[in-house]
Amino acid sequence: GLPLKSCLSFTGKDGTKARRVSFDMIEVRKYERALGDNPFVSSGLPLTIGWRYNLCPKVSLGEYEMVRGPALQKNQFRVPPDVRKQILLEQTDVSHDTLKVTEKSIAKDRKKILQTYRSAAAPVAGQQLEELSEKAKRKLKRLVFLTSKTKEEKELWEMAHRVALQKLED
Repeated sequence: GLPLKSCLSFTGKDGTKARRVSFDMIEVRKYERALGDNPFVSSGLPLTIGWRYNLCPKVSLGEYEMVRGPALQKNQFRVPPDVRKQILLEQTDVSHDTLKVTEKSIAKDRKKILQTYRSAAAPVAGQQLEELSEKAKRKLKRLVFLTSKTKEEKELWEMAHRVALQKLED
């Protein structure tokens, strides 16, 4: 192919270094749509783009800006499940049976991931409770024995040091 040409300019008209980016022509690619594999699609089948694309004719930046229309809002990017299914049936070679199997598989995967997430989060809550309990015990001990946090930390470090030395001897 042709060598790449940088659009970055590093020298200004007065000889000083200046960085500037400029755009001239826009090249739009329209990619094929394909059946996706994202288990976190809200419902229905996931839609993605494939590797193949059609290259549209190049247009100038000004011409593109005039014909492109207003920018889409965030909620306009969402494609309802029934529309996604229709796109997959009309624009891909995916069969009804494949869509059914994929939809079940995606739902199963989503359920497994959510279960894993919940089970991983549960011990964290228990661990936090245990840490709070230990912290409360230390505060109560300081109140009863009238010791400071600094003195308690010093005693804990000394105890840790003794345990480490004992492990080295064993």
